[in-house]
Amino acid sequence: LLVASYDNFLYAYDPGGGEMLWRQMMAGRLTFEPLALNPGTVAVAAFDSDEITVVQVADGRVTARWVVADERIFAGLVARNGLVVVPVER
Repeated sequence: LLVASYDNFLYAYDPGGGEMLWRQMMAGRLTFEPLALNPGTVAVAAFDSDEITVVQVADGRVTARWVVADERIFAGLVARNGLVVVPVER
């Protein structure tokens, strides 16, 4: 179970017992749900940030950070035709 939190962390919990498995700090406040890139990886965008963080679901390890130049992200990420669409301010 993944929980995107307003405290800048992405949390993973065991859905059976509720135990926290890991937490990973993101680039800012998480107001959007993570976008599944494949069964084991999610992309996380923080509101008003210029960074997307790619995280492995199993252990919380960051595998990539994508910077969106001088833009700020204002809405959740969307996958379309194999691409990640990033809504930015311009």
